[in-house]
Amino acid sequence: MYRSQWEIQNSMIKLMKAFPYSAITVTMIANDARINRKTFYGYYRNKDELLFSMIYDMFDELFGCFMYRKYPSGASVEEERPRQDIQRFLELVTFYEERLLTLITTETSRTAISIADQVVLEHCQDICIPDEKEDRFLRKFYLEIIRNFFMGAIDAWMESQRISLDDGIAILSRIMEQSYLDIFCYER
Repeated sequence: MYRSQWEIQNSMIKLMKAFPYSAITVTMIANDARINRKTFYGYYRNKDELLFSMIYDMFDELFGCFMYRKYPSGASVEEERPRQDIQRFLELVTFYEERLLTLITTETSRTAISIADQVVLEHCQDICIPDEKEDRFLRKFYLEIIRNFFMGAIDAWMESQRISLDDGIAILSRIMEQSYLDIFCYER
């Protein structure tokens, strides 16, 4: 079961390297994966759902490095914990780099941003965002900041492979301390 799903996803990546997203069909994906179209439809309704699933799973894992409640109110933070989260995030970006560059194109960027927003929203109950009843505008603003933080951090890390992991961790740590630490629930 998982082998077929893995083959379908790999075929999608392979085809997106060769063709624009709009030119890819379910038949092309099934043929490349050497599966029956019915097998494809056993996992996904269409190619859009496949793309959504692939991007969603990556973003959920990437964003999950930070977006969960780490410490109950009043608890102290292990000094090493934020560094470990950042290191895991940067390692995952490196791991997913080919997929990110292949799946998120000019043609699919709106979908990717929509998925990023959905992932952020799903984690909202665990991060420090003002209650919707309090101020809708402020809540939307925070969500945009968080999404932009992730997308910017992913972009910057992929473009700056000349720096070491330790330097990347140090830079991202400084940025988070200055701007985002409270949002990601690290108690000071």
